[in-house]
Amino acid sequence: MLKKKFNVILAFAIINILFNQLTIYSQDTTKLSNLINIALEKNYQIRIIKNEQLKSQNNNTIGNAGFLPTLDANFGQEYDQINSNQELYSGDVRSTPNANNNATNASINLNWTIFDGFQMFAQKSKFADFEQLGAVNTRYYIEQTVSDLAKAYYQLINEINKLETFNQSKSISYDRYKLEEKKMQIGSANLFQLQQAQLDYLNDSSIVIQQSNLVNQLQIQLNQVINQKIESQIIPENSIMLLNLAKYDSLKNNTFKYNSNLNMTQIQELIATSNIRIQESRFYPEVSLVGGYSFLNQNNSSGLLKTNKTYGFNYGFNIRFNLFNGTKDRIQLQNLKIDQQSAQLQTQQTQQTIEAGLYTNFITYQSMMEEYHLQEENIRIAQSNMDLAQRQYELGEINGFDFRQTQLIYIQAETKLLDLRYLLKSLEINILQISGTLLNNLL
Repeated sequence: MLKKKFNVILAFAIINILFNQLTIYSQDTTKLSNLINIALEKNYQIRIIKNEQLKSQNNNTIGNAGFLPTLDANFGQEYDQINSNQELYSGDVRSTPNANNNATNASINLNWTIFDGFQMFAQKSKFADFEQLGAVNTRYYIEQTVSDLAKAYYQLINEINKLETFNQSKSISYDRYKLEEKKMQIGSANLFQLQQAQLDYLNDSSIVIQQSNLVNQLQIQLNQVINQKIESQIIPENSIMLLNLAKYDSLKNNTFKYNSNLNMTQIQELIATSNIRIQESRFYPEVSLVGGYSFLNQNNSSGLLKTNKTYGFNYGFNIRFNLFNGTKDRIQLQNLKIDQQSAQLQTQQTQQTIEAGLYTNFITYQSMMEEYHLQEENIRIAQSNMDLAQRQYELGEINGFDFRQTQLIYIQAETKLLDLRYLLKSLEINILQISGTLLNNLL
C-alpha cells in the first residue's frame, strides 16, 4: 500500500515540476513596474478615486466661486378667453362675449455681485484646496495600492524561491531513497531504513505540492489587484533586491514634506481657514449691479386698451446688509474657529503618529538587517554541514536519521533567510510609503 501511494505521489510531483518549468520558460519575466502601470490604469478603486479628483477640478472655477455675473432670459405667451360685461356711469352698457386677449413678454436680466465681503475670494481658495485635496487623496490610494501590490509581488518571489528550496530538498530525499533501495538490493540496508527514506521523500513531495498551491494563490491575488484575467500567469523576477535606504533624518524630512496623510490634514487646515473667511464675509454689505431688457406686447378684444406695447432697458444697483439675525452668524463664526483649532490639533497628532511609525519601522529594519547578516553566516555553515553529511551518508559513516536532521536544519536555515529578506523588503516598502517616496523608487 505504501509503495503504491509512493508511486502516485512521485508521478504527480514530476508532472507538477515539469508543468511549472514549462510555464516559467515559456513566458517572459514580469517586472514590478509593469504590474504597477497596469494597476494604475485598470484598478477599479483607483479609477473611482480619479473620477472624484476630476469633480474637484471641475468645481475650481471663478464662476463657481461667484466672480462672474448671472444672466437669465425669460419668455412667456399668454392667451385668455373671457366674457366681459361693463356698465358705465353714462348709462352705456358694453358687453363682449368670448373676448380673446393675448400677451407676449420677454426679458433678459443681469445680476453681478461686485462685493460680498471677499467671500468669492475665500470660496475660490477653498475650491483650490479641495482640488489639491483630491489630488493628494488620489496619490494616497495609489501609494496604498502600489504598496499592497509590491508586497504581494515580493511575497510571490519569496514563495517561489522557497519552492525551489523545497524541490531541492525533495531531490535530495529522492536520491537518498534510491540509495537505500540499492543498499536493500545488495543486502547492506534493512527495510526500516528504506521505508524511512521513502516516507521522508513523500513528506517533501507533499510540501512541494502545498507550496505550489500557495504560489498559484498569490498569482490570483496579483491578478485581482491589477484587474486582469485570474488565470493569467505572472512570472516575477527571481530575487528580491534590497535598496540602500537614506539616513533617518533625510527620511524624516521627506515624511514631513510628502506624506499623503499629513498633506491631507494640512489641506484640511487650509479649508478650515477658508470657512472662517467665508463666514466673516456675512458681516459686510453685499453690493450687486443689476440690469436688463424687457419687452411686452398685449392685444385685447375688450377693456380700455386695445393694444399695449412696452420695451426698454433697466439698470441700477442693490445693497443688502443684514443688521441682526439673532447672533446666528457670530455663533457660526465661533464654531468655525473651534473647527480650525481642531484641524490644527489633528495635523499635530497625525505628524506625531507618522513620525512614530517611521521611527519604529526604521529601527526594526536596522535590527532585522543585523539578524539577516547573521543568518547569511548561518546558511553558509548549514550548507557546508549539508554537503559534509551527504558525503558521509553516501560513504555509510552516518545513518539516514542523522542525515535527515542535517537536511532539515539546512532547509529551515534557507527558508528563514528567504523570509527575513522578504520581511526586510516589506519594511522597506513601509518606510518609503511613510516618507512619500514609494512611487519614485518603484516606478
